[in-house]
Amino acid sequence: MPRTREQLQEAADAAERWLDSLDPAAIASPDTDASRLRRVGDAVRNVARSHVELADAVTEAREHGHTWTQIAAMLGTSRQAARERYGELAEFRERSVRGFAATEMMAPLAPSPEGAGRGTVMADKKNIHTVPTEDGWANRREDGKRASSTHDTKAEAQAAGRAAAKKDGVEHLIHKKDGTIGDRNSYGNDPHPPKG
Repeated sequence: MPRTREQLQEAADAAERWLDSLDPAAIASPDTDASRLRRVGDAVRNVARSHVELADAVTEAREHGHTWTQIAAMLGTSRQAARERYGELAEFRERSVRGFAATEMMAPLAPSPEGAGRGTVMADKKNIHTVPTEDGWANRREDGKRASSTHDTKAEAQAAGRAAAKKDGVEHLIHKKDGTIGDRNSYGNDPHPPKG
């Protein structure tokens, strides 16, 4: 299923064009009433339009402070399923995680002057950030648009983030509840190796 609003709208428009090109009377058998086929076409139009409407409604609910848990309850699905299906739509407009700008969080870390000239700087790698969310905690790659994992507690998110950072040999940055960086651990080429 299309995931962005533009893709949903394109799918709805394509369904509209396809149905406009069909003549139910020409498809139906000569001895049958084509009204049932017209009803099928109307239902297809309504479903395509409802996907766009539902995506807009979920995004608007997020913009007005409703949590993924609350939205999932309305959708009749799990919080994780709701976020996977609609999270990207909402994140583009939400653009922040508890006061910490998502664009700042995803930007590569600039090397400090004392780290200059000491081998490979990790800014070009996909470091992992453990960050607070509306519903708990998540791990995100610096250049990623979505959370790579979501968790109910900070401890769970930290453990998963640490494991991923160790596996990839990158930095793991752990944020506080206000979104600022509280701790960072390096599991690869350290841009600031200890002196001596």
